[in-house]
Amino acid sequence: MCAKAVSGAPLHVLGPPRPNMKNRRSPVAIQLVAVFLLAACSTASYTADADREVDEVLATAAATTLGNREQSVLRPEREPLPVDPPVDPPVDPPPAAAPPTAPTEPTLPGAPPRLLDLTEALATAVRHNREFVSRREGLYRSGLSIALTRFQFGPQFASAINYLWPRNEDGSESHRVGSTVSAEQILPTGGRIALSAGLDAQWP
Repeated sequence: MCAKAVSGAPLHVLGPPRPNMKNRRSPVAIQLVAVFLLAACSTASYTADADREVDEVLATAAATTLGNREQSVLRPEREPLPVDPPVDPPVDPPPAAAPPTAPTEPTLPGAPPRLLDLTEALATAVRHNREFVSRREGLYRSGLSIALTRFQFGPQFASAINYLWPRNEDGSESHRVGSTVSAEQILPTGGRIALSAGLDAQWP
């Protein structure tokens, strides 16, 4: 930093030129867009896409294997329950002495126990059965493998964008932008065909 004095004029302090703030807004906007695009491709979105593709594969396999078998199953007709004959009301016995009262059990803290009927008990046993859970996970992995194979044999698209904003010590700046786009497809014969294009620009 240097000072320059001129007769009859105030003292001015000369320093390095200040960067133009308007030029700073463009890189910040590009960074915000890049952060937004990266946030859109999160783990939850990949998991949701995988679940949806596996559900489609398993639904197609179930429709092909089972079809309308449920509608074509012959079920036996239900016979009406036999009617019990009427029973005479019992005769009231003579009053007896009151039995001694048993000691009450202490109540346990927490929610009361849940009573399950036969349907709920069978559903709970199947849902938490280790062998059933293991086979269900194996079926999901098989569907995921089929979905991955279909994806690999489909068209593959890729793109990339890069931006450089170098600044020299003398205050001069430059901007560099590059982008590439490519597409690839596996042929029925086992070969591959690929196309790619790129664009680079620099200013000033």
